[in-house]
Amino acid sequence: MTEARVPAQRAARKQSRGRSTPQNSINAGLGGIGGGTGMVAIAHSVGVDTALGQTLLYAAPAVSVIAGSLLYNLKLQAEWYTERWQVGRARKTLEKQLKYPHTSTEHKTEIKALLEELDHAAANAELERIKLFSGNRR
Repeated sequence: MTEARVPAQRAARKQSRGRSTPQNSINAGLGGIGGGTGMVAIAHSVGVDTALGQTLLYAAPAVSVIAGSLLYNLKLQAEWYTERWQVGRARKTLEKQLKYPHTSTEHKTEIKALLEELDHAAANAELERIKLFSGNRR
């Protein structure tokens, strides 16, 4: 793999975070399948000829959809939390370097530029997340 392709691939991965990716959809689908299958298994252990068993069988598709949706949203929230934590950690490190007395003026200028870039990236990520939830995917 050439070195020119690696930054492009990293940029593509960063852009796809927080969006509906095939992997997120697969995970949500598997969660939904697991929830629905669990309901069917419970219905069979109760007895499909009973009223409770029939209710569980008929509720299984709805449980599948709800479980898949919950799993998908939980994964998005975990990714958001992780992203915010990493941004906070990076900010803290840069601010610590900025306050270090032996840091040169030139290096402090670079650190300030990095802090600005970090703020810009965090704002763009939030904007992309808002676009995702509002359905605007330009």
